[in-house]
Amino acid sequence: VLMCTISLLALGNWAFAADESETQPNYTKIAVNDSAPYHVHAPGKQFSVEVIPDADVKCQWKDFRGKALTEPVLLKASERRTIQSPEKPEVGYYGLVFEAVKPDVDLERKEFGFAVMPLLSVSDRHLEPDSPFAMIHADIKDPYLTGWIKTLGARFDPDRWRALIKERRQVGLLELPLVTGKPWETDSTKPVSTEELDALYKKMKEVFQAEHSVLFWELGIEENLRWRRNRDKWTHYWSNLAKKFQIVRRAANEV
Repeated sequence: VLMCTISLLALGNWAFAADESETQPNYTKIAVNDSAPYHVHAPGKQFSVEVIPDADVKCQWKDFRGKALTEPVLLKASERRTIQSPEKPEVGYYGLVFEAVKPDVDLERKEFGFAVMPLLSVSDRHLEPDSPFAMIHADIKDPYLTGWIKTLGARFDPDRWRALIKERRQVGLLELPLVTGKPWETDSTKPVSTEELDALYKKMKEVFQAEHSVLFWELGIEENLRWRRNRDKWTHYWSNLAKKFQIVRRAANEV
């Protein structure tokens, strides 16, 4: 039985309330329009994207190592420009990187990523059950990313839920069971007790024995976000997490 703990990085439209004493930066926005689904382009064919910045910026194509692939291009504020990719792009990652011209300008986003790879359909998606990498919240019709079924974010009756899960299984998504509540959850203000660890071990061993087909389990529900709100009080969070993970791993290895 394989397991993983997951820390979710909030991106896109996710936002967190800042302390009132913090000064919020005034970000400059950059609009990048790409007509290709999932920002994937075919190998060997130059592609283009449309860029509209709110301030004067420079942009440049770079690879995943940060190596420059083109010369910088100067863009004026509110000017609509078409930016060409490198000629005959090979399979790989291409980042359109932006840099402010003036030092007092903060960019909301400094790099936009694109992929060059053979164009696929959902039926072409290759699932690797042994891979530890996948998306949790992904477009189920995206042919380039495998994924896990964790949450759908709404309440459903059992029949509707079965239909939604079946639909996701049919396009190659794997279910990711979530371990939460007691006995996993413990008081992070004090060391986890031997009794609590014993209870967790017993519970998880029973679960693993009942579900041999599950490859991965998520331990805790977005605990990194909860820790951020309680970091001053949760002085034993990390040490407790390590002990709980070790005891769960022991239970898994014995099944």
